Amino acid sequence: MAKTSIGSLKRETKALFKGNWLTAIKVTFLPAIWAVIGAIIAGIVFTLIGIMLYQNHSSIWQEFSNGAATSNHSGGGGVASGLLSTLISILLYAGIEFTFLDWLRDPETEVSHPFKSAFQGFRSKNIGTIIVLTLLVILFTFLWRLLFIIPGLIMSYAYRMVFFIYKDHQGQQVGFLKMITMSKVMMKGHKGRLFLLDLSFVGWFALSILCFGIPLFWVLPYYHGTLAAFYNDLAKQQPLDPELF
Repeated sequence: MAKTSIGSLKRETKALFKGNWLTAIKVTFLPAIWAVIGAIIAGIVFTLIGIMLYQNHSSIWQEFSNGAATSNHSGGGGVASGLLSTLISILLYAGIEFTFLDWLRDPETEVSHPFKSAFQGFRSKNIGTIIVLTLLVILFTFLWRLLFIIPGLIMSYAYRMVFFIYKDHQGQQVGFLKMITMSKVMMKGHKGRLFLLDLSFVGWFALSILCFGIPLFWVLPYYHGTLAAFYNDLAKQQPLDPELF
């Protein structure tokens, strides 16, 4: 069966959002605003560092060093907050992709609560499964990377459809390992195509960094909508029966 081109998936996503870009932006608004704030803070920090380097004031560097030494004592708290932030992001992006997948499959249905729909990953029926799947994927990817970096990167793409598979088989008592296996089978022969899809957005994300994250309000829905279209296309071409795994 012929593979759908990345361009076709992007056009499908843009056609879905045509006249509804505001709704799509609302779905991804929270991670976009976080990114914008982070980009602005990073810009300010780098600007201040540049000023310090230019002026070369030893007293400033001494204060900076003292602050860094002090911050080392709270390293554990930084790690914990970083893990919590990562977990929240994963749950949020899972909900965003669930929303776009539902929208792709029923374009005529209006997303009546775009902000609320983005939090599907935080629902009690979803949060535990998403966390466990995330931990397993991290573990398996780490084990592959113990061999070499490249196998780890390849296998990370093999696991990319696991949240979509979970959404499509909710209530069917499909085990965690079975969902991961289904993702591997579904991605066989398609990992390179997904890599190219990601690569096609590198320019947009680079532009977003240069523009303090502002383009992310448009780029994030475009990217995650295209990911949902990628999965939806695979699911139509090769529907998977959990009973066969």
